[in-house]
Amino acid sequence: MSFLKTCYEHLTCTRDTLPMCLDWREICDGNIDCIDEEPVDEAFCYILEMNECNNKDEYRCHQGQCIPKSLFQDDPLNPDCLDRSDEIAIQTNKNFCHQDPSFRCEEQSCRVGQGEFSCEDGQYINEFESCKNGRHLAFFESILNMSQILSKWLQSRSM
Repeated sequence: MSFLKTCYEHLTCTRDTLPMCLDWREICDGNIDCIDEEPVDEAFCYILEMNECNNKDEYRCHQGQCIPKSLFQDDPLNPDCLDRSDEIAIQTNKNFCHQDPSFRCEEQSCRVGQGEFSCEDGQYINEFESCKNGRHLAFFESILNMSQILSKWLQSRSM
């Protein structure tokens, strides 16, 4: 399965046996995507968490970004925080974001701890849902490959 995505090619991430590039939404999202000794996708994320905003004029998004307080809960269809934490959680953009190149889709990431999965094209899904671009299938294939590699490794260790 092939799908278009953006990549950080300078970050080496091993997902099963092959190095793969990371989409920006996979960096500091609370999920370890790389099985490398030092998972680069979650390294140094604490710096974002320590980011402080001007409490008088700014709202601090869950992932550490600061936005003007005037933008807090101003438009549920167009969040200003990359993690959408400045707006009440609504699911209206889930089904059309794979076709919508606007900021509200292309520049959004999953909310940490909400059980969402990024399709890497603006769409995000919950459990038992499918990405329009098929990324969920590529992810499952990667997990299956990893479990087969682990099984072979365990068998070799027990001999």
